[in-house]
Amino acid sequence: MKKKTSKKYIFLLIIAIAIAGILILQFVFNKPIVEEITTPIYGFTQEFYADIQEDYDEDGDNETGWNQIIFPATALMCTDGSTEEVFETIIHNVVAIYHHDVESRYGTEDNWVSFYPNRNPLFNDLTVVYPHEIYWVHVNEDCILRLCEG
Repeated sequence: MKKKTSKKYIFLLIIAIAIAGILILQFVFNKPIVEEITTPIYGFTQEFYADIQEDYDEDGDNETGWNQIIFPATALMCTDGSTEEVFETIIHNVVAIYHHDVESRYGTEDNWVSFYPNRNPLFNDLTVVYPHEIYWVHVNEDCILRLCEG
């Protein structure tokens, strides 16, 4: 008398073969299978200007060099999110970066955090860049920030 093979066991066998095939392909090509999903399709660029004259301080003087940026989530996917890595391509032009930390992620009392490239890293409290939040970047020369460009 033959035993009937359950549809459940056949389904599990097909799944096991599929997983084994994926693992073999990953091993042979030494690439993660999900890379196509998590890698941004397009690069991200943002121009920064040293001579913007839109903002004025209380005395009426021009506040030149300040640029506002909001990163889309996909722009940060190719970085670890650290301030140094995100602004790496323009760091030599950056004077300061400020962020108003509304959610108190950094634990500051006044909610303003900053990053100065030439300051002792122990005093830079802006350590991580988050998507969809406003950052103020002061540059001393026109430059282009480039992220995820391969």
